[in-house]
Amino acid sequence: TASIDLSTHVFEDGMANVALSRVRTLNGLHLLSSDPVSVKVSNLSLLKLTASEVNFGMNYLKSRK
Repeated sequence: TASIDLSTHVFEDGMANVALSRVRTLNGLHLLSSDPVSVKVSNLSLLKLTASEVNFGMNYLKSRK
């Protein structure tokens, strides 16, 4: 299990992904706090996400705009 705080201390690209990927099941995750603005994403990841939206009709970035 893991208790993760994604509110203000996510200071590097990919830190949130690394923290969340360590949890084996959703039952093992306790999210203490979350602020989408504080989660940092690399430009390469955003480009790949945008390409996926175009290619597959997904719309992940609307909530980030």
